[in-house]
Amino acid sequence: MSRDWAIDTFSLRLGLDADIQKAKKLARDVGAILLEDPEIGALILEPLKLKGVEQIGDFGIEVSFTFTAVPGNQSLIRRSAQAMIREVFLENGVSFAHPTVQLGTYGNAQGGRGNSLTPTHTQEKHI
Repeated sequence: MSRDWAIDTFSLRLGLDADIQKAKKLARDVGAILLEDPEIGALILEPLKLKGVEQIGDFGIEVSFTFTAVPGNQSLIRRSAQAMIREVFLENGVSFAHPTVQLGTYGNAQGGRGNSLTPTHTQEKHI
């Protein structure tokens, strides 16, 4: 390798109700904790940060994270970061996306079959 550093970027999907500013602060906190880790702290050249929203989809908000590390050590740091992000985000009320499917029956107000496109019964199911 010709460089003394490697940039690693990864994405996670947060719930549609996630507080992005809170997630950014928590990601900085995770980055600081990783820097203090005796095993991987010395391998990190620039700490973890949440770059921002990449896209908003049907099931959640995709956000990207980045850090700079000594080459060849990105996967170790990424795995540690992702595990810690999951733990810290859940502890602080930042939800992750869950694909859902709307199940329902359609009919008229009396419960019979009709031409109405209004659901008479819906149920949300996580997959």
